[in-house]
Amino acid sequence: MRQRRSSNGTALKIAHQPSDVERSWLAGLFEGEGCISLSRYKTMLKDNTRSKAVYPVVVIASTDNDVIRKFKRLVGFGRIHGPYWLKLSTKPQWHWRGSGWLVVNALWKLIGEHLGKRRKSRFREVLANEPAERPSAPNCNAPSYANYRRHINQGTRPCSACRQENSKAQRRRRGKKAGGQGISNLGGSAVSSASFGKGRKKNDEREDREARDRA
Repeated sequence: MRQRRSSNGTALKIAHQPSDVERSWLAGLFEGEGCISLSRYKTMLKDNTRSKAVYPVVVIASTDNDVIRKFKRLVGFGRIHGPYWLKLSTKPQWHWRGSGWLVVNALWKLIGEHLGKRRKSRFREVLANEPAERPSAPNCNAPSYANYRRHINQGTRPCSACRQENSKAQRRRRGKKAGGQGISNLGGSAVSSASFGKGRKKNDEREDREARDRA
């Protein structure tokens, strides 16, 4: 089941709506095996200064792969990671992980009413840090990496066309870097081969001289 954004970018579309029994099961698993936290990152502001921002991360860990996969199937979003082997552990562990405000809001709507007081309080504490959504810019007539940076500097969310151009620019930069390393390595190999050939020729000439002297 794929994770999809709604047309206005404010909610997740969930193909399967869990029943009340399934929501209770999801909440029970989260109560026992889940955690929710805030992670920090830096973002560019309109005046070209950087500011610290936060985004939520939800993780559920279990040594039962089928349980993690059932959770993923019922909620319809997030990703499964693993298996991981922890120290002093005799069983592998799998993680379901979801991040971002869309994911946390969707999960809260699914299981919030079935959670205990402590988990509800933690969810509300995390959701209180949700920033106001930046307006999305309309698609540019001439999308480019430069316009992508312009969106960032103006404090607006880059349009989809400029985000695609930014991804292409990053791939080109990585390709040039890898290509330069390949040429450098090739050149080094060629130099090494040439040096080896010269050394072998000198050895052959020395052996010929020694053979003539002995004769």
